[in-house]
Amino acid sequence: MKFSKGEIICREDLGYPEGALVCDGYDAAGGLLAHPLGGGFQLTVPAQDEPRFRVAAEGDKVLNEPEKGRVDIQLICDDWIKPIETVETEEIELAAEG
Repeated sequence: MKFSKGEIICREDLGYPEGALVCDGYDAAGGLLAHPLGGGFQLTVPAQDEPRFRVAAEGDKVLNEPEKGRVDIQLICDDWIKPIETVETEEIELAAEG
């Protein structure tokens, strides 16, 4: 999977934000160039290791905002809409992709 410059990505075994990287592009050999989200030196990820990375989901970013600690959710179904409810982030479990 090729990532776009500026995309926030995470290695499969690391979470957001501690494992988050910002894609800087690719080098001539096809290696992924990225730097840590909070700043730091640019890293080169060999092309064969790129499949271990994924784009950070929006849910990862929202659930890991320590200054907020709470989120507003709204359930929308085919025939009704539940009122907005504010809950603690610890109460939310993300659904698996796919």
